[in-house]
Amino acid sequence: MALDSRKWATERKGYPVRDVMEAGGWKIEETLLRSYQEPDAETVRRVVLHPTQRIVSRWVRLTTKLTNTGCRRRKSPTAKVAAGLIFKSRDGGI
Repeated sequence: MALDSRKWATERKGYPVRDVMEAGGWKIEETLLRSYQEPDAETVRRVVLHPTQRIVSRWVRLTTKLTNTGCRRRKSPTAKVAAGLIFKSRDGGI
């Protein structure tokens, strides 16, 4: 590995970790992530300003499909609170 392994690994944070490990010769993922890839201001700025598309799980797709076809799930009290349909008091009661 080059003299400045941290710089090399940090410049490749946008690539899949397994690929960076293979190219750089790391055997343990934790070693690469904790010791060699460091946060930098530009990457942190991109994370804040440019979110990626959310990966939707199979469960969410199935639930959405069932909802769109007329099979409705009952909303839990927690979901109703989150949706603003029920207001919780400061002491925790509904």
